[in-house]
Amino acid sequence: MSGVGHTVRIKPNIVQTQSVRYLLILLLAVSMQARSQDLTLENTGLQPPVRLNCTSVKDQSNSSTCWSFSAVSFLESEMMRQHIPVADLSEMFVARYSYIRKIERHLALKGGNFYPAASSMMWFGC
Repeated sequence: MSGVGHTVRIKPNIVQTQSVRYLLILLLAVSMQARSQDLTLENTGLQPPVRLNCTSVKDQSNSSTCWSFSAVSFLESEMMRQHIPVADLSEMFVARYSYIRKIERHLALKGGNFYPAASSMMWFGC
């Protein structure tokens, strides 16, 4: 016989079936206990989160300057948090002068540094 049309029935292990039932009953009891608790801010003693202002989202496109965008975003957020008048800082200004500095250092060391300007993209994965 080729086995077509035959159904193989596997008897479940009684111990495994009972342990799964006990686990489900335990989970149900725990979830019901958690639902019965009053978890309001007043009862837990927690403070509501403070919403801070932030600058608009900027698109770095394919510029590989994620490090510059994150650093400038941090500075702008700190300015807002400390109530300093916020200016829209330029991420590309930071990136440009950082790359110029890396190139100058690379040339001054006659290529002896292990961290040339172009390899920063490879190391940071941006």
